Amino acid sequence: MSLKKNDKSISCMLLFQLMTGCRISEIRGLKKKYININDNNALIIEQYGIIDITGKQGYADLKTDYSKRTVYIPTMLQDILYKRIENMNADDIIFAKDDKTIYSIQYINMYLLKICDKLNLPKMTSHSMRALYATIALYSNINIIAVSKQLGHSTTKETERYMRYITELDKRQYLYIDKFLKKLNKKLL
Repeated sequence: MSLKKNDKSISCMLLFQLMTGCRISEIRGLKKKYININDNNALIIEQYGIIDITGKQGYADLKTDYSKRTVYIPTMLQDILYKRIENMNADDIIFAKDDKTIYSIQYINMYLLKICDKLNLPKMTSHSMRALYATIALYSNINIIAVSKQLGHSTTKETERYMRYITELDKRQYLYIDKFLKKLNKKLL
């Protein structure tokens, strides 16, 4: 797979996911009418994914009422998103290829793996981007209730599972402190 210019939709989609924590199925079929420019938020009320046992793709309700939510669109994302939708009709799909074709999750994940390879980053899937959002938000001391709501979790208990990544990050920081102190100790002696 080669990275193509027209795959800018996927880059924007992944950026949206990283900055909002939405599921990729919620983003894939997101329409302009669900974006509120005045309040800088997006209404998440449906998803685009597998709708029956044959694997047919289409719009479906979200699994729980907690998943139906309004998510904040961060300032860094607003300009990119608003320029993208300014000439769209209300029912246009924001991140569609050629304004109508919705990318498959497999293609999105292949694209993301290619980006990770190109940037020499650990391999990630679109779901990893959601976990990354949660981890960054929690590590930045954003209230767990706010993070839980942004992710569409029914309880903060679901959100707490991302805390294990923070524990791992803290352990790495302790290793850096030990390394620094060893170097400092050698210099002082």
